[in-house]
Amino acid sequence: MEPGRTWKNWLAFRIRRQGDWLSWPSSAKNTASETEARTKFVLFEGLGKGAPDRIRVIALEDLVLDRLNAAVLWKSPEDRLWAEIMLDLGLSSDALRFNLGYLKKKAREKGYETRELLEEILSKIESEGKEGGPVGDPV
Repeated sequence: MEPGRTWKNWLAFRIRRQGDWLSWPSSAKNTASETEARTKFVLFEGLGKGAPDRIRVIALEDLVLDRLNAAVLWKSPEDRLWAEIMLDLGLSSDALRFNLGYLKKKAREKGYETRELLEEILSKIESEGKEGGPVGDPV
């Protein structure tokens, strides 16, 4: 990059150079609708006048995947702990309807290390014979 130019200028130049319009591939559009379908609404009471009574949040499986990726990419023990806590919660609760098949598929797509970490945590949960409850105190 030339001296005096910012990354924003460089990015804008690159975008203009590729054409006037950027279009999303149809696969990205499909992924967005699949992702929205996997969200859940969480209800809140007593937040005050004008506050929403419900908020859309991503699925627990996607939160676990996010923490697995953070643990792998940043070598973060805290993110690994959160992945383990949420995974154990999801597996121990019938009410959450946790989709382990979806999580395994997405972890496989993310790569070897993410898949291996997921399998390692699943083995740990199984070997400890857990029936729910956190693996550590996150607070």
